[in-house]
Amino acid sequence: MSEARRKAYIKDIIELIDENENLNVKLSFYSDLTVNNLMKKAYSLWENGGGKGIPLDYLSDEELEELHIRAIHYYQNPIGFSYTDMVKGINIEERKINKEGIGSKFTKVLRRLFFASS
Repeated sequence: MSEARRKAYIKDIIELIDENENLNVKLSFYSDLTVNNLMKKAYSLWENGGGKGIPLDYLSDEELEELHIRAIHYYQNPIGFSYTDMVKGINIEERKINKEGIGSKFTKVLRRLFFASS
């Protein structure tokens, strides 16, 4: 894949998902298991790379294309979420994480993303 195409995919993903004001689009995208796994990988590689650029820069062409396809899909077909169910789910996951002794870094990130005033 050309560098121009990679940049276009990254730009599209950011515009379709991260800059989208519809939280259902964001929730749909980031709750997708494949997206979640690819983003974990991207952030891990990005951290190991010294935090240069953005995490999406570290994915392979195929992985970036997969994220792009899913971004378009969830932009066009967001799943409806209620805030009550989401908060309930976060609280359940937080209890599981705390019980397992892993910490609640993930839930803090989610809260910061979706509840900036919290």
